Amino acid sequence: CIMYNTSLRSPIYASQHLIGKKLKHIDRSNNFRPDRRLNKNERTELKDYIKTGFDRGHLAPAGDMTSEISMKESFLLSNIIPQTKINNRFIHKKIEMAVRKMAIERGELYVVTGVIFDREIKVNNLNVPTKIYKAIVDPKEKLGCAYISNNDDSNTYEVVTIDTINKVSKLDIFPKLKNKSE
Repeated sequence: CIMYNTSLRSPIYASQHLIGKKLKHIDRSNNFRPDRRLNKNERTELKDYIKTGFDRGHLAPAGDMTSEISMKESFLLSNIIPQTKINNRFIHKKIEMAVRKMAIERGELYVVTGVIFDREIKVNNLNVPTKIYKAIVDPKEKLGCAYISNNDDSNTYEVVTIDTINKVSKLDIFPKLKNKSE
């Protein structure tokens, strides 16, 4: 499930229910394309990324997809954010792989990956998020954790509480959790 902000032309978060036994290797399509379900003035286009220095980073990772259809949909630009190369190819890639491994080991996880716009950074028609987060809940153990990183080349991240993510994102990403700080 993707929450998309048409005025920012950006996804705000992607929520996923990862079931470990369903995670399998699907060949990556790399077929990035605009989401034609959105009006032209509400979406980003491939040309918006040309000569920006930003990667096209997934919120719902291609590596989590469990079918050809979901793989294809993961490359819609409505699931893509402008992400620095270091952040996309190193920090977030490692976090995504760790979350997949955790889903396989634990059986299932609920995951929300999202962006934060602390200040306006605009390149071409792209609104560039300043931070990227991933919040994870294990429904069986009733445990959660979250990671947040700056969308820059610092190659660092911070482990934070889900409450911290709620405060900085101004969302309640897991509304059924009673005490998100534990």
